Amino acid sequence: MLSLEEFRALGLPFLSYQENIDTGSPLGQAIFVIVAAVAQLERDLIVERVNARIRNARASGKRLGRPRQHVNLERMLELQAAGMSLRKIAVSLKVGYGTIRERLQSSERKSLRTIAQENGSITSDSAAQ
Repeated sequence: MLSLEEFRALGLPFLSYQENIDTGSPLGQAIFVIVAAVAQLERDLIVERVNARIRNARASGKRLGRPRQHVNLERMLELQAAGMSLRKIAVSLKVGYGTIRERLQSSERKSLRTIAQENGSITSDSAAQ
């Protein structure tokens, strides 16, 4: 339908012998508009059904998406301390680069939060955030 919209914007009529549609005539334009409206309605209904299923799945406690991979954090830190790049660590542990990067960043945030709590610079209320 995108090409037909482009033809319409350029002022070019579209003629289909197979479907007997001529967008140059008033009847052909009406049929084109009706078919486009039905197609848009179907797209919107599909989106609505998919979103409803996702909401229902979440409400029933299902976890969506790929399962989290379990990675040995101590081993990652050892390899990083040995000077390996994140990509090499990912290859050696057989996980994705993004997984390694995310886990190391989250462990750094946790360790910084722990240090700040020990120093008393974070109260228990702000640590919960």
